[in-house]
Amino acid sequence: MSSNLRKYDMIVKFVVLGGFAAGKSSLVLIFVNNDFRENKEPTIGELQRQANPNIIIALVGNKIDLVQDFEDYEEVMEEAMHYALEAGLLFFETSAKERVGVQDVFVEMVKRCVDEIKQQDAIKQQTAIKQQDAIKQQDATQTVYSK
Repeated sequence: MSSNLRKYDMIVKFVVLGGFAAGKSSLVLIFVNNDFRENKEPTIGELQRQANPNIIIALVGNKIDLVQDFEDYEEVMEEAMHYALEAGLLFFETSAKERVGVQDVFVEMVKRCVDEIKQQDAIKQQTAIKQQDAIKQQDATQTVYSK
């Protein structure tokens, strides 16, 4: 194993939110099992969030296979992209049924999680170095005064 590779022992949670029958379960089933079920019962749930400020959120427009022919499709997607940009969210258009864009969502989310983990690790290392330097400086100062 390369010396610059680090082993991380942690759990990363993915939460998929959406309205009733939005296709949340279909997205996950396609990604994990490559399985799509036309009449999959919708998953109903609520999430009480006390989220980490570094949370990574993706806004996913699913079921594009049903709406691409609508007149206002482009306008709606543009509005969604604008909202995602303003809110600092990732944005994807997908169709679980036609297996379009699903993998992109999960791959990009994992990449962002890994980047965030690396960034937090770098911050921790910098903090530890600063603390060590402060201790060394304090020890040096005490040595000078004790003479």
